[in-house]
Amino acid sequence: MLGAALASAALAALALGDPAGLAAQESAGDFRGSVQSAELRPLTSATLALPDLGRLAITNESGEFYLRDLPPGDHRVEVE
Repeated sequence: MLGAALASAALAALALGDPAGLAAQESAGDFRGSVQSAELRPLTSATLALPDLGRLAITNESGEFYLRDLPPGDHRVEVE
């Protein structure tokens, strides 16, 4: 597992959306963002997981990820 700073980066990406919109959302949504190192460099090939949903994404060369069609609700995010 990468450090807490990296996990925080992933959670910060989730927070970029409209929190009120996320809470009120009743249909599937998308989750996109980027993962960076403590030195603010993009992390390539990092695994971002939502274990309760069994969903994974791998970051690209720019550290970006994209997960589509996620159900509404609170989900734990893990980054490795």
